[in-house]
Amino acid sequence: MKKIFVTWHDVQRQTQEILRQMQKDSWKPDFIVGITRGGLTASNLLSQYLDVTMYTLDVRLRDGEHVPCESNSKLAEIAFGMNDGRSTGARWDVGQRRNVLIVDDINDSGATINWIKKDWENTYFNDINYKKINFDDSKWDYISKITEKDRSKIKDGVFNYIFKSNSSLLSTGVVWLRAKINIDDISRDYYLYVEKGINRVDQTFFNENLIGNTFSIDGKRNYRIPKEILKKGENLIAVRVTNLSGDGGFRSPVILKNDVFSNEINISEFKFKHHAFLTNGSSIMVHDYPYDKLIDNYENIEKKIHRGYVTNSPYGNSISFEKMLKPVIPYTIKGVIWYQGENNVNEYKEYLELFSGMIDDWRENWGYDFPFYYAQITPNIYNDSLLSHELRDVQRLALKNTFKTGMASLLDVGLENNNHSPKKQPVGKRLALLALNNDYNFDIVSSGPLYVSHKIFKDYLEIDFDHKGSGLNSKGELKDFEIAGEDKIFYPALAQIVDNKVRVFSNPNVKYPKHVRYGWKNWVIGTLFNEEGLPASSFNSINEN
Repeated sequence: MKKIFVTWHDVQRQTQEILRQMQKDSWKPDFIVGITRGGLTASNLLSQYLDVTMYTLDVRLRDGEHVPCESNSKLAEIAFGMNDGRSTGARWDVGQRRNVLIVDDINDSGATINWIKKDWENTYFNDINYKKINFDDSKWDYISKITEKDRSKIKDGVFNYIFKSNSSLLSTGVVWLRAKINIDDISRDYYLYVEKGINRVDQTFFNENLIGNTFSIDGKRNYRIPKEILKKGENLIAVRVTNLSGDGGFRSPVILKNDVFSNEINISEFKFKHHAFLTNGSSIMVHDYPYDKLIDNYENIEKKIHRGYVTNSPYGNSISFEKMLKPVIPYTIKGVIWYQGENNVNEYKEYLELFSGMIDDWRENWGYDFPFYYAQITPNIYNDSLLSHELRDVQRLALKNTFKTGMASLLDVGLENNNHSPKKQPVGKRLALLALNNDYNFDIVSSGPLYVSHKIFKDYLEIDFDHKGSGLNSKGELKDFEIAGEDKIFYPALAQIVDNKVRVFSNPNVKYPKHVRYGWKNWVIGTLFNEEGLPASSFNSINEN
């Protein structure tokens, strides 16, 4: 067999040629699909050059027969504008077609491309007309009127209330809701407001116009309705809700308002249709079952549907590894950046072992010990049952449990009501500092102060830190230090920087101080830094034992 050796320069040159051809044809893809494994290199380069999102697809054909590897449904959903909101496709209007670039390493018979094309053609979404004013929804059912007494039942969504079932088959998936409302004054803009959000993805239309599209469990919906699209008299609100887990739907009343008007749209005014089942945590399956049949036969229906594993299940994690990570393992990498872990806040006790084990496993799969840098989760309110500070401390302790690792403390960039802080630039900068210092020989301070030890004195504790840089510093008054005695009951304590260490003075309730902690709550804004402006991590000295 004749072998042709292709250099990296050859790959870049051929990729550039593809780009020139696309520019000549004035064509640009909306997203790129790389066929694993051969198409990944070129598709990744094209994705970078064009600044277009890339997806991978595992397809293998043998003698013209498809070897089942991966369903195309997810990508087809994106291609046809009908997806679960996890991808950038969610911001597009329903039913809008996309330009798709499929990249593979070789094209002999065209069997792979033809199979993908055929599979996509068989993925049919029939809800493009559900947003239309003149759509016949006479066969849809009205949501039963919900009284004030019953309103508590829908505080976490309305899907379960509608379907009166605990079936995950019916509480997830895609549900359309339509309501007609009368408006007399069309001289000014209105806003459609849902204070506690919609679970989880919504595409909201007003008189067929997309007014908002959000992927968030509890983010407020406050969509502007420009006066230009208003009609005097009857108007239509159509909402496409995709729920991935738990209860779905409106988490609080829907309000139509402006600066002189406010009116709650009663849930009972909406007609609804369960449009598609969630089959494997990301893909959806359209169905035509009417409401009555869903209610009476959902158990039999569920048995007939092949359901995979949702992404936050143990099996889902293995699927993520097999489909997303394993295909790129043959390629050399410089290191890993990990962000972030908020789903583990209620599993912090297992996180240290699992996180360390994952790092070891990845390095074993690649065959060498690459650096691994990660972002500490940001402070956030969460709720009383979740202890994010415990997870932050486990992430800090992971530095001692692994080697060639680094952690970017984010104690100063959290957002009180959102565990995904929009302040991404400090995150990227701090992770970059770790790589520049440890891997690219830059003599720079790359970490905020990290607890090392403390000494016990008569009426105060003295804490020493690593990574003090040019010296410890505070932004305003030092806050959120606490002190405890042998009983491990903590009380607020005053603190100050003395001789480049932190002294924490005893509380009247603590006769003999022994333990100390800092930033030990879900929501906190860090006050301790080094002179380079990097924040100290929260910590609890009890966890050092």
